[in-house]
Amino acid sequence: MTSVAAFRMEPASQRQVAVLFRDIAARKRAEDALQQLNETLEARVADALAEGKVLADIVEGTSAFVQVADKDFRWIAINGAAAREFQRIFGILPRVGDNMLELLQQMPQHQAAVRSVWQRALAGEEFVEIGVFGDRGRDRRHYEMRFNTLRDATRQQIGAYQFVYDVTDRLAEQERLRVTEEALRQSQKMEAVGQLTGGIATISTISWPLS
Repeated sequence: MTSVAAFRMEPASQRQVAVLFRDIAARKRAEDALQQLNETLEARVADALAEGKVLADIVEGTSAFVQVADKDFRWIAINGAAAREFQRIFGILPRVGDNMLELLQQMPQHQAAVRSVWQRALAGEEFVEIGVFGDRGRDRRHYEMRFNTLRDATRQQIGAYQFVYDVTDRLAEQERLRVTEEALRQSQKMEAVGQLTGGIATISTISWPLS
């Protein structure tokens, strides 16, 4: 690809024109490559933003209580379900940037319970545990907590996150079934004892003829 430029030579009375030819193929290729790179980057950014929004929508819309905290027990993120549940059982609405231990400083027992599980996670432990939380005057519930380590791009731990599910009703149903099964076993045991006792009584009433 060549560009052409023409200009008049001085003095004008000589009526002479100079024509310059320049190969711009390399520059044109570089410009095209740069434009393509920009378009690719824009597409990647758009895709990343779209994926981030989808992920955010999923986290916000889930029924799970999702919390993310840094190593100072400060919330980096908390979805609406978790914030509302925290307010329901403790009477305090948490926000991103709040320190969970400071919010519970007037409730030392609850503060200690929250510190206990989060301290393990912030120390790098990943685990699943069921715990009971909440003010007795409001509501105490059983929660299944799944803790994972939060790492940065260099794989260094910067905090922890949890997915929590209220399993109070599930545990109550399991306990009801356990009690029912135990009652059934006791009933079957008593029935078996009764049949055995009845058999022994029948045998003892038989009179054998004397020889």
